[in-house]
Amino acid sequence: MQKSLLIILVMLAGYACNPGGSVSGEGKAEDPVRPPATSRPEPAEAGVWSVRTFSNSDGNSGYGFDILNGEKIYVHQPTIPAVQGVRGFSSEANAKACGELMVYKIRNGILPPSVSVAELDSLGVSR
Repeated sequence: MQKSLLIILVMLAGYACNPGGSVSGEGKAEDPVRPPATSRPEPAEAGVWSVRTFSNSDGNSGYGFDILNGEKIYVHQPTIPAVQGVRGFSSEANAKACGELMVYKIRNGILPPSVSVAELDSLGVSR
C-alpha cells in the first residue's frame, strides 16, 4: 500500500512540475537558442519576388543574381551554388534560370531554397 502511494505521489509531483500540465509539449516556453521564424519572409507573404542578374566585378568571373522581395534583397548569389570553387555563372541566362528556380521554391514554402547539383544539371547550368 505504501509503495503504491509513493508511486502516485511521484507521478503527481512530475505532473505538477510539467509546465501547463501538458505531456505533449504544448505550453513550452520559446526555445531560447533558436530565433523566432518571423525573421525570414513567409512564402505566402504579399511580396513580389523577382530575380535580378548582374555581372560579377569583385574578382569572380561570370554572372550572379539577387532574389528580391519587393525592393529588398533576400538572397545575393554571386557564385554557382552547390558547386565547389568560387566562380560565377557562364551566362546571364544560366544565372536567371537558377534564380527563378529558387524563387519557385520560396513561393512554394521550400525553405531554405537550396539548389542541388542535379537541379543545376537539369537547368543546363554547366559546372
